[in-house]
Amino acid sequence: QARLGLRGEAIEYMAVALTQTGGAEAARRYFGSHPTTSFRLPVLRRVASGLRDQGDFVRAVDAYRAVLLDSPADSGALSEQREIVDIYQNRVLEPDKAQGARLELVDRFAPNSVWWNANPALRDSAQAARENALRQSAQYSLSRAQDAKDKKDKARFAEAADLYGRYMSEFSTSDSAQAVDLLYGEALFAEGEYFKAGTEYSRAAYGYTKDPRISQQAGQDAIVAFDSATVRSKDDRA
Repeated sequence: QARLGLRGEAIEYMAVALTQTGGAEAARRYFGSHPTTSFRLPVLRRVASGLRDQGDFVRAVDAYRAVLLDSPADSGALSEQREIVDIYQNRVLEPDKAQGARLELVDRFAPNSVWWNANPALRDSAQAARENALRQSAQYSLSRAQDAKDKKDKARFAEAADLYGRYMSEFSTSDSAQAVDLLYGEALFAEGEYFKAGTEYSRAAYGYTKDPRISQQAGQDAIVAFDSATVRSKDDRA
């Protein structure tokens, strides 16, 4: 117990000193010259959380990224990535950077990743975090496309459709799948992919039974989408 207490105090003092003298960069320099110390990971974590608590969010993100780079398979890595998302999304309010951090989470903790293979007991937690991050990322991408000055910029809607497509390929049995599929149809329709949009609207209408209101709306949208696809086909032949 005494040794554990001394170790904890040593980690705390070291983290405070490194935080005050440069944060993650100071930690990298120190551990670069002391590579065998067992304090490395807990000190990096303490530096990151200390900077976050002080409101030094830019350097906190740098420190959290240093932790992820140092130990990508560590069981705590998911928490570090979530902290980065939270800082960008809720602390500094930088939505584009939050989007990037969410997509990093989706990829970094995906099935068969280094982290996934090293942490079988945490896979359910990772999948829950990935489902939420991917759903939010798709919604953000669609909202950004809808809010753009050029409403006919199909590339933006294609980006959103790709994210929704990925969601549906991985999480088609989730509680949110029906609502997401409806939005997938919207993104495809705005992209000009009318037949694909009709297919997704139909799946949202008839493949799920959770929300009758979504089913009704999706069924109506499917008719419009397939009609649009038919009109386009006739125009192309003409």
